[in-house]
Amino acid sequence: METGTPPMAEQPPRSDPIGDRFFEPLVKADKVSDILFYVAGILSLLALVVEQGSRPQLYSLVQIGFVVVVVALFAVTLAVRLYFSPRAQQRRYSDFLSHAFDRPLSFQQTTGYYNNSAQNGWRRIAAQVLENSFYTGDTLAQMCTAERIRVALYFVVWFVVALNRTTNLATIGVAAQILFSEQIVSRWFRIEWLRRECETIYGELFRLIQGKGLTEVLALEALGRYEISKATAALVLSSKIFARRSPVTDADWAKTRATLGL
Repeated sequence: METGTPPMAEQPPRSDPIGDRFFEPLVKADKVSDILFYVAGILSLLALVVEQGSRPQLYSLVQIGFVVVVVALFAVTLAVRLYFSPRAQQRRYSDFLSHAFDRPLSFQQTTGYYNNSAQNGWRRIAAQVLENSFYTGDTLAQMCTAERIRVALYFVVWFVVALNRTTNLATIGVAAQILFSEQIVSRWFRIEWLRRECETIYGELFRLIQGKGLTEVLALEALGRYEISKATAALVLSSKIFARRSPVTDADWAKTRATLGL
């Protein structure tokens, strides 16, 4: 364990070429996936309304459109899970290790992304996990607020439709399938869960560093837990919220560094 408190360095301007090159395509692909999901949901409801006997051409167009959109949704979702997300996360993890051990693993490195004055590799790992969990938790907390409102509105609409006696069971079933899908209720639960995990990791690491109980094994355990939690939740964080909250979170992180001597 280090002795004494290292002097705090000024936070350099933040530059994130990894985000620009690898996370921006991920964000765009994820948005395309969301759009296709809602289009598929609308078409599935239209398929129940349009009668084949009275409007055969429109019925055929709706059915064909639904199939095309579902296949496109499958392809984009698969690309996000197996290409865009692993590629971006691997680059971010390599950058994490580059900063932790002061050994560049790529010519593209972030600047001002990790801010601490820890003197050895495993202590820098702990400081960087602490910083990551702090910023990620804050972004997720903001996302949770919007997601709770959105899900609550969807539930209200679904209950109104379900309680309406004129609504047939097929429509209620399709609406329930949309509501309890991965993009709505499941996404909300994953946001809430990952927020709680980040807050727990942050709190435990903070106490370990403050109480001088941090060891190499505990630092690596925290890193593993953080990365596993991110992979399990499989979420794309809002870059807009992160940027909007930066003045507040940067100031709060500076206070945390001063408190812990990082």
